[in-house]
Amino acid sequence: MTNSLPYAEFFDFSGGEPFLIKRHVELLRECVEKDYARNISIHYNTNGSIMPQKELFELWKEFKDVEIMVSMDSTGSRFEYMRHPANWKIAEHNFDYFNSLYYVTATICYTVSLFTLYYIPEFIQWAKSKELEDWQYFFNLMVAPTYLSINNIPPDAYDLFETKLSNVKESQQFVEIMKNQYYNERDRFRWITSDLDKFRKENFQQTFPEIYKHVW
Repeated sequence: MTNSLPYAEFFDFSGGEPFLIKRHVELLRECVEKDYARNISIHYNTNGSIMPQKELFELWKEFKDVEIMVSMDSTGSRFEYMRHPANWKIAEHNFDYFNSLYYVTATICYTVSLFTLYYIPEFIQWAKSKELEDWQYFFNLMVAPTYLSINNIPPDAYDLFETKLSNVKESQQFVEIMKNQYYNERDRFRWITSDLDKFRKENFQQTFPEIYKHVW
């Protein structure tokens, strides 16, 4: 790796959780010490649960640019359900802090699934309350496991989703994908979700009441 650093232009750190990987701090430190950093861009994928160690903030200032993309699938209790055992207030605080740094570009990836499609408007409302630009968040379609795909939403629930999402341009492509094919894996969804709820002491019905009776 050290021999390649003079030619490096881009680092992409993803998960697990990249801010827990001590070796990557050592790598960035070496880039700064040898004056390679100014030619290198960095991208992170993080779940937002960890505030990086202080040294990283100083190291980032020496790089060409740094993007931190936080995975946020909905907000509040729904985020905590999707990202168990994450804490929403911590993730929100960490994102706000990243977004306040002049040398960091903070963005969000929202994974669209059976759980989260219906709540895209609530997420966008939250993003607007933070005065985020449209380019700072994007929607990533979950394709596997298929029992969590939006194609597992039953046809008798299409009207519910279409009505809720009719005025949200970001969701229109997903509504069309939802209606394109039905996987009919509700038994598997109920079985796995019930087991996880028991193990994690969570409750799908209480967390997602608007869609529970339609997808359960």
